[in-house]
Amino acid sequence: MSEEKPGGGMYEELCTEVRELTHALGAIVIVIKGDQGSGFAAQVPSQLRPAMADILMQVASKLRQAPGLH
Repeated sequence: MSEEKPGGGMYEELCTEVRELTHALGAIVIVIKGDQGSGFAAQVPSQLRPAMADILMQVASKLRQAPGLH
């Protein structure tokens, strides 16, 4: 796959597995305090970046509204 992979590093293989297992065009994996620490990996083709950004904004909004997460 030729898309850029920002974040990379320790979770890149996991992100690839998620993307391939789900037959997705793009994927983002976010890990908080995992065995290898916290981080993220993103594999998103440039044409899908606006849609992925919208999804991440929706996730952030829901997290802010969820009780007990403040």
